[in-house]
Amino acid sequence: MVSAHNVNRALMVAVPLVGVALLVMLALTDASSGLWPRCLFHTLTGLECPGCGAQRAVHALVHGDPALAWSYNPLLFILAPLIPLMLATALMPRRLGRLRALLESRGAALSLLFLLIIWTIVRNLYL
Repeated sequence: MVSAHNVNRALMVAVPLVGVALLVMLALTDASSGLWPRCLFHTLTGLECPGCGAQRAVHALVHGDPALAWSYNPLLFILAPLIPLMLATALMPRRLGRLRALLESRGAALSLLFLLIIWTIVRNLYL
């Protein structure tokens, strides 16, 4: 029988590997190659979602152009530090339990939701 612990360990290995594979693919392909999916929200509404431009931003970062990446989606730079923090709290729940509780709190979720809504409105004001 597969335990939750084994599934968590497998995910801790698989997720970074998939991330590295995607970064390698971004490094080896052109952002406008058509290989990468388009934003469904933008396709349907003509508006930019909070994540629009993140894929191009990561592509620009992989190719060493942080200024161009910032122009595509500055929110990526603001939220990116949350990823290693959340990974660290998942790997070391006993040591980082208070940080994990903070990151998974209702207040953090509502703050993130508020930020995403405000960012979506602001970035679509000048279309």
